[in-house]
Amino acid sequence: MAAAQFHEGFGDITPKVLSAKITTSLEALLGMAYGVTAVFIFLGRLAWRNTKGEADQPESGRSGAIQPEPQTDIEALLQQSTVLSEQLAELRALHDTHVSEVSQRLNRLTTAAWILTCLVAILTVACTFLTVLLLRLG
Repeated sequence: MAAAQFHEGFGDITPKVLSAKITTSLEALLGMAYGVTAVFIFLGRLAWRNTKGEADQPESGRSGAIQPEPQTDIEALLQQSTVLSEQLAELRALHDTHVSEVSQRLNRLTTAAWILTCLVAILTVACTFLTVLLLRLG
């Protein structure tokens, strides 16, 4: 009876040939990278959803907030409210621009992350097939 060509290892069998060992190690590393990438995408989406709601809540004690002084003159109050409404319109325009830019960046980042995940998955599958092929040949 011929001696087995495999040693005990992390799985059912571990390859003895150097090329099969390298391929198996590469497959393990790519599998871990795939798993980590998938977890990061999942956690990143959760973090984004959690922080989206916090931006809508008003901050207490903001240093840059304009505090109107109490006045009894109606013309002064109307002038001050006009100035404040113009400033508010400018802030809304800046906010809308910023939200649009951030949304576009996040969409590109999400697309890139999914492409990276798919590529790592394809490489992992390719390494698995190569490992099986080398195990049968070796």
